[in-house]
Amino acid sequence: MAVRGLVRRTRLGLLPIAPAILPVVEHPPAPPFFTDGTVRQHVSDGSVVMVPPSTAVDVIVLRRQLDADFTFPLVGGYFVGPAAADKSAHHGAEPSPQ
Repeated sequence: MAVRGLVRRTRLGLLPIAPAILPVVEHPPAPPFFTDGTVRQHVSDGSVVMVPPSTAVDVIVLRRQLDADFTFPLVGGYFVGPAAADKSAHHGAEPSPQ
């Protein structure tokens, strides 16, 4: 009986690390501005402000930077990790005090 309970608990304990099927999402093709190098003609010593900005859910801004082979920096940079006094998870630059 004890062995059966141990096996059951072990299976339940391993459940969270089981692989999950992630949905595939098609992304629209990048505008030629980013893929043909035109962005380099407009950004030589500065950053690009993308509208709307990247969020934890929608990272299309980061895709555009990847499509341009990282030839331009994004305003605010990119960061995923603890931020603020409570060290909560944060995506993007930490907001500046207002």
